[in-house]
Amino acid sequence: MELKTTWTGSGLQTIGSNGSQGVIMDSGDGLAPSPMQMVLFGLIGCTAMDAISIIKKKRQELKEFEIVLTKVERADNHPKVYTRLHLEYHIAGDVTENSAKRAVMLSQDSYCSVSAMLKSTAKITYSIILNDVEI
Repeated sequence: MELKTTWTGSGLQTIGSNGSQGVIMDSGDGLAPSPMQMVLFGLIGCTAMDAISIIKKKRQELKEFEIVLTKVERADNHPKVYTRLHLEYHIAGDVTENSAKRAVMLSQDSYCSVSAMLKSTAKITYSIILNDVEI
C-alpha cells in the first residue's frame, strides 16, 4: 500500500491519496476534516463495517445503521491524543437485542483494528440504541 498527501498550496490543506481515491484534509477550521478527525472517521467506519457485517451474517434485517461520537476528549498537552471517546450505535430493523449487542461487542473487542490502536491512549465506551430504545 502506498499513501501520500500533497499540499494544495492553500493554507494547510492537503489531499491524501491511495492512488485511485483522494480525500481533502485541512486544519479542521470548517473547510475540510483535520487529520485527527480523519482518525475518528476511521474508527467509526471500521466498527460500523464490522457490526453491519456481523448483523447481516446473522441474517438479521438491518434497515438503518449510524454511529454518533457523543463524547470526544483529548489530552491538554502535545501530542493531544484522544483520551475519552463514546460511540452511540443507532441500529434499526428486525434485529434482535442479542444480535445487536454481540455485533458491537465483537467489533470493539476483537475485530476493529482502529479501535484497538486508539485504546492505547483513549478509554472507549459505547451505547446501543436499537429501534429508538437504548439497550
